[in-house]
Amino acid sequence: MHVGQVNGIAVDAENRYVISAGYDGTVRFWDFLTHRLLHTLEIGTPVGQLVMSRDAGLFSLACDDLVVRVVDLVTKRVIRTFKGHSASISDMCFSNDARWLFTASADTSVRVWDLPTARCIDWMEFEQPVASLTFSPTGEYLATAHSNSVGICLWVNRAYFGQAVVDKVASSAVSMEIPRAGDLFFEASEDGSTCGSEESGSEGEDSDSSENAHDSEDDVEMVTKEMKKLSNADTLLTLSGQPSSRWYALAHLDLIKQRNKPKQPPKKPEAAPFFLPQVYKSVNPVFAKEGNDEPKEDEAQLQGMEALTQSGDWGTDDEGDEGDTETHAPESRIIKTSGFDRPRSVLYRAMEKGHLEVQAYLGGRMLIDVDDEEDNSDDEENFEMNYEQTIKRKKIEEARRIETFYGPAIEQLKIMTPSAIDFELQSLCLGPEDDDGASLLNVTLEWIRIELFAGTNFELVQAYLNRVLKLHGETLRQRPELYSKLHQLNRIERKIWRNIQGMLQHNLCLISFFSHQH
Repeated sequence: MHVGQVNGIAVDAENRYVISAGYDGTVRFWDFLTHRLLHTLEIGTPVGQLVMSRDAGLFSLACDDLVVRVVDLVTKRVIRTFKGHSASISDMCFSNDARWLFTASADTSVRVWDLPTARCIDWMEFEQPVASLTFSPTGEYLATAHSNSVGICLWVNRAYFGQAVVDKVASSAVSMEIPRAGDLFFEASEDGSTCGSEESGSEGEDSDSSENAHDSEDDVEMVTKEMKKLSNADTLLTLSGQPSSRWYALAHLDLIKQRNKPKQPPKKPEAAPFFLPQVYKSVNPVFAKEGNDEPKEDEAQLQGMEALTQSGDWGTDDEGDEGDTETHAPESRIIKTSGFDRPRSVLYRAMEKGHLEVQAYLGGRMLIDVDDEEDNSDDEENFEMNYEQTIKRKKIEEARRIETFYGPAIEQLKIMTPSAIDFELQSLCLGPEDDDGASLLNVTLEWIRIELFAGTNFELVQAYLNRVLKLHGETLRQRPELYSKLHQLNRIERKIWRNIQGMLQHNLCLISFFSHQH
């Protein structure tokens, strides 16, 4: 048993040992199955933290004497001792191959220790102490979190990407500047000045101390402005920010329903009949036995009594003659859909309202008339040249302004479940003869068309379009006014997806080149 608090605990890769380190300056090895104490290692100083590398069978101890000790799990002995930190050790981690040990201290330094040579091969100092750090499993990056900072910094491992000297002992610290979030968004403005440059403030070299106090607020404001610029960029597609299950379930709703369908239909439990047959063998009735085919005189008498007492017309003949004077023709059960307007749901009330506002805004003109232009971009060379010109010529900014008219409908779609959206789309139109349903389909296709040109809520719009085509493909094909809308959507989709595929292939090519997979 430890005397005092336990500050570290770990389990080996085979679940054989449990290692615990405490304030009493001991490391104890326990049997995982029997809970029996196997060995006690005396460190001689309180242990503040324990970090283990399960693959290598090593664990490091951050002690209160500012020394880091590495212990071998097999021999249960200290194999390395690293000294150099001048303040308490805040965090430690091993590299993916357990060759290096990273230690962070409250003295704002991070040291990298080489275990085979027992030397410090890198020494870095930061403006703020490192509160936590970790090394990527594949060995490319080191992630650090700093005090008084909400960001996470990623540092590249030069030894992974190229030539780096790791045998030299680090004798002096290298000062590392913590990047601010706003530094990622420096770009030249229209008047030639640089966003976030020192020239925008006072001309003097001396800065006021109050400006440093508001650095974080300025960074947040700068990031917000730059993100708004990015979101309003013409050539960028934006996602809805909704969980992927929203659009994925809608696109695969038929498959989900088929998988959730029970293999066998539910069986109705066998129950006794509501009315049990009875036989009058005496004054009191008794239940009839099954399979009794003998004639029953009492039942015959009862059937005769039922014939006499069954309900009928108890009125007089004169009253019956008066009631036969008027006759009514049977009404037809066929619902006439021509000229019939079904009740609107909350979604389509908002959708139709937005559609009317768009028509009033445009004043009868087309937002983007795709059919007016000749599409000679069947080959990829002409298409990539014409795509950027098409984006600028079609006024994407105007499409995004018009897209705001559908704001209530879009918000309603985002809070609806995939099943509720599917029900709305299924009840949208009853067939090619449904004129009212065809008008609702026209409103839906026009909204999808504007969303595609605006480039917003891209993944949701693709899922809605996929579902509309599956449910109402025959109606869209047979109605000429809807088929023309469908033809426009086809041309828009082709252009958008060719551009996306080109960017994806470009990025995949670069990733393959830099990762040496070519």
